[in-house]
Amino acid sequence: MIQMLKIRVATANIAGAARGENAHPQKFELLGQALAGCDIVGLQEVIRVTDGSMVVRDDVNNLLKTPGRSGYHHFFFAHLDSTLHPHPAKWSGAAFKEYYEKGDKIEQGSAILSRYPFRHLLVDGVSEGGSAQILPWYHDGATFYRGNRDTEPRSLLFCRVQIEHASIVFCCTQLTTVKGENTENGRRPLDQGIEIRTSQMKWIVDYLEDYQVVRKELSRAEDLVILVGDFNTEPGSPEMEPLKRIGLEMVPCSGVTHRNHNILIDMVFTSVAVQTKSAQTFNLRALENGDIRRVSDHNPVLAELKLLK
Repeated sequence: MIQMLKIRVATANIAGAARGENAHPQKFELLGQALAGCDIVGLQEVIRVTDGSMVVRDDVNNLLKTPGRSGYHHFFFAHLDSTLHPHPAKWSGAAFKEYYEKGDKIEQGSAILSRYPFRHLLVDGVSEGGSAQILPWYHDGATFYRGNRDTEPRSLLFCRVQIEHASIVFCCTQLTTVKGENTENGRRPLDQGIEIRTSQMKWIVDYLEDYQVVRKELSRAEDLVILVGDFNTEPGSPEMEPLKRIGLEMVPCSGVTHRNHNILIDMVFTSVAVQTKSAQTFNLRALENGDIRRVSDHNPVLAELKLLK
C-alpha cells in the first residue's frame, strides 16, 4: 500500500509596521489560528525591539506563545536596524515613534518557525549543530539604506530540516519593491524593480545550485527544496524565470494575498519531485470579524505537500 508523507508549510508577511491604531488587538492570537497545524513557516516583516539588554517587543515570541506553538524551533534575522539605519523616514512614524524617541533598538527582518530542529546543512544523520544561513542583499554596503524602499536591504533565510525520510531545505525571502510600484489603483511593476528582483532571484538560484553541487561532491543526496516568501511580483512574472533552472515550480494557488491591491504576490515553490501539492490563501478578514483594524495587509498562504514514503 502506497503511503504519503504530508508536510504543511506556510508563508506570511505579518506587517510588522502595522501597529498602533491599524493593528488588531489580537494580532498574534489570530495569526496563530491562521497558521495552526503548519510544520514550518516563513515570516516576513518581523519586528523586535530592545531597550538596552531587555527585549520589549518580539513578534516571534508573541507568535510562539499562541496555542499549539510550544516546542517550535525558530530563527530571526534583521536586515533593518535603527542603530545602523537611523533614518526618521522609517522609524518616526506611528508604528515606531514611541521606541525611536526613547532610543530603543528597532529591528525588522524575516524569521523561520519549525516544528523540527534545524539540521546541519552538509552532514547527514546529525541531530545537533544545525543552524539557519543568512544571505543579506545590500545596496553598496550594509549602511547604505536611506529610509526608503528603493534602498531597503533584503535577505534570504536558509535552513535544513528532516521530516521522517524527507531531507528538506527551507528558504524564506522577501524581494525588493521600489518607489512608484505601489499606487492607489493597484500595483504597477517598474523596470527598476523587475531588474532588482530578477537579480535577487538569480542569486537565490545560484546559491541553491551551488549547495546541491557541494552535497553531490560529498556523496550526499540532493535535498528537497521549498522556497516561500513575499516576492513582490505576481506568478508568471519575469522575476520567476530563474527558478526553472533548478526545477522549482510554484505550488498552484488561487486567491489574493496583498489585500490592498487584490493580487497574489506571496507564494510557495517546491522541487518538481513533490508528488502532489496544493495551496490556498487564508482570508484574514474572516478572523478579524469586521473589525477595521487588521492582522496584516497580506493574507498568509498555506500549502500541503505530499511525498511518497
